[in-house]
Amino acid sequence: MAMLAREMEKPITVLSIDGGGVRGIIPGVCLDFLESELQKLEKDPNARLADYFDVISGTSTGGLISAMISAPGDDKRPLYAAEKIVPFYKENCPKIFPNSGNWSEPNKTFAGEMLLKITETWEEIGQTSVTEAYDAKFEEIGGVKKPYYDGKYLHQLAKKILGEKRLHDTLTKVVIPAFDIKKLSPVVFSSYQVDNDQNKFLDALLSDICISTSAAPVYLPAYEFSNEGVEFNMIDGGVAANNPTVAAITEAVKRRSEDIEKDEKKLDVNSFRLVVLSLGTCQHKTEKYNVKMANNWWAVNWLINPLWKFWKADHPLPEILFDANSDMIDYYCTMFFESFHNAENFLRVQDDKLPEDLAAMDNGSPANLEKLEKYAKDLLNKPVTYFNPVTFERSEVDTAETYAEALKM
Repeated sequence: MAMLAREMEKPITVLSIDGGGVRGIIPGVCLDFLESELQKLEKDPNARLADYFDVISGTSTGGLISAMISAPGDDKRPLYAAEKIVPFYKENCPKIFPNSGNWSEPNKTFAGEMLLKITETWEEIGQTSVTEAYDAKFEEIGGVKKPYYDGKYLHQLAKKILGEKRLHDTLTKVVIPAFDIKKLSPVVFSSYQVDNDQNKFLDALLSDICISTSAAPVYLPAYEFSNEGVEFNMIDGGVAANNPTVAAITEAVKRRSEDIEKDEKKLDVNSFRLVVLSLGTCQHKTEKYNVKMANNWWAVNWLINPLWKFWKADHPLPEILFDANSDMIDYYCTMFFESFHNAENFLRVQDDKLPEDLAAMDNGSPANLEKLEKYAKDLLNKPVTYFNPVTFERSEVDTAETYAEALKM
């Protein structure tokens, strides 16, 4: 990615960061490596990622990282250097997702209490309906009727670090998707759009935007706020664009086209040269479900499966939606860059062999965060993989180039 620093007819440079909860540590490690390489190249320890990318896009945990590295501090430089991202996660994830690392020990956790209450429920059912009995117990201890986490610490944290900064304040363009459940429509908070007076309602507080894009169903509560008289009822942007690469490219190319037309210059293919770095949070791909299993599920099992073991359950529907969403964006990007014979300008850092014990998006235990950091560092030294748009599988490319080497190019 040293090409970002070269003086040339400027391409559109795009950085995109996937959602994935605590797995945001993985792109955090990659960004730390990239920023340090740019600092060496420029011989400038104060060089920051926002200096090199025309647009930085992120969804959910990626949206928070995007804001951290693009919002201005008091010195008009980015609030966070990339090297601060991983320490930020280590300090705050255990508080955002409290007790998450202990859910395999039912007797010591919320889940253990839940199991005891369920046992009591069977003894108390008597003439009461099963539904009423379960509802009463779930309500008593804040069970599966509510999100796993109350989100209070995350809300306070976002408001503390981002303060009154708004979308237009960022030091480079930012694109952060979220989803409005009242309108049943995605909302793309884009720096490109707030330049238009008709779109001032999108110029929201960065804290509100980050909380919105991080409000993952099942895990964290939905989030409501208003701006310029417009009401937003938001959940995680991952339901629309867990991998926001295409959203970022679309916004950037549209603005480049408008700028060229204003200057009455002729549009050609060179006007839209792109250099795109897309960072995933890795996936645990396995043959987990089948038709026979799914056809025997209750409706609730699509969200929590098995229900009786919900402290360590799978979440099929959110998992399928987020992974399928990210894979389709991989498909679009791979086909797009191959069609224009410039695949070398697109780098996707992603792995589908994440160990199952690291796959949870809400395991904020210090031990898990340490393992994720090590996994990310090891990933940098693994060969670059190619996404096959026919099989939707990743395989090593012929060059045997590592991700670290690719980031240096």
